[in-house]
Amino acid sequence: MVGTVLILGLLAWIGMTLAQQGIFEGRRWAIFTRGDVWTLLANGLGATLTAAALAAVIAFPSA
Repeated sequence: MVGTVLILGLLAWIGMTLAQQGIFEGRRWAIFTRGDVWTLLANGLGATLTAAALAAVIAFPSA
């Protein structure tokens, strides 16, 4: 219980600090309204998952 309260307090402090620096302002996040950015992110995620699957197959070959 104490650990949960400490973690939540830390997260609140981090959030307030970032908000004071303007990290959550709309102008910083406007790029994510563009479709080509989402396409690029999806391609990167797909490549990452493909690499992870290939690594798992290589690391854990079937008997």
